[in-house]
This record gives sequence, structure tokens and C-alpha cells, in this order.
Amino acid sequence: MSTNVHGGVLSANRHGEMRQVNLVMSQRTANSAAPNIGKKSMTNKTRFEEMRDQVSRFHHAHPEVYDLFIRFTMDRIHHGFKHYSVNAIFERIRWECDSIGGNDQATFKLNNNYRAFYARRFMRMYPNHAGFFRTRKQTSIDGDATGLAELSPRDYS
Repeated sequence: MSTNVHGGVLSANRHGEMRQVNLVMSQRTANSAAPNIGKKSMTNKTRFEEMRDQVSRFHHAHPEVYDLFIRFTMDRIHHGFKHYSVNAIFERIRWECDSIGGNDQATFKLNNNYRAFYARRFMRMYPNHAGFFRTRKQTSIDGDATGLAELSPRDYS
């Protein structure tokens, strides 16, 4: 599993080897402090709590995404699937919403970190479909928060 340092220049592969990464950074991200890799964040949050807060803010700002998540998941269930990929559901949402903001500009970016949260939320809300998405232990529970700002559509223009 590759761990990217959002807005930074280092990335560790699954063997812990560091390599250079070229990312487009916003002014806000470029001006932020260097990440505290291997240290507790100033908020004493875990990476899990940090991501949970981010996905919660995103969900409240874009409830239409979860509506699409439910719609596309139910579509797969009604087509007879007993299990399905949350990745495929996210890619379909991206496909459907690619130019949702007009002028071929997306109004949001769907962060891959949200997949596990959306899958678990769906299975909690629809317990008769528990296990539809296969999940693993969220390793972010044991990790320290990065304290880095999330990227927005402006960071990709």
C-alpha cells in the first residue's frame, strides 16, 4: 500500500522506501507546515479520526454523492450481485458527476479515502445488505493524523 503525503514531496511504498513525488499544490497547501511524520499531530487525533471528520464535512457539503452511492449500489443489488466493489461505485459517481459544476469544472473531488466510510455507512443503514462490500480493518485507526488540508477542485485546475 502506498502512503502519499498530501501536498508534500515524499511518498513511502509498502516497503517503507521513500521516493520523490510531484504534486500540484495550492497556495494554501504549499504554505502549510511540513507534516509530522511519525509524530502525534497537534490535535492528538488519529488518522482515522481525521479522515472521518473530512468525510463527514464532505458528506454534509455534498449529500447528493451519498444519494448516488445508494442509487448505484441498489442498482447492483437489484441486478443480482451479492458482493460488489466500492471502487466501481465511486468510479461511476465520478463518471456521472464529472462536469457537475458546469463549464466542464467539477464542484468537488471524490477522495478515495472516503470509500471505506461510504461502504460501512451503507451497510449500517441497510443491515440486510451487510457484507455487500468487503471491508478490512481500517489501519488508519493506529496511525497519527497528518494535519494536512484536503485538496479541492482548485488544486487541480
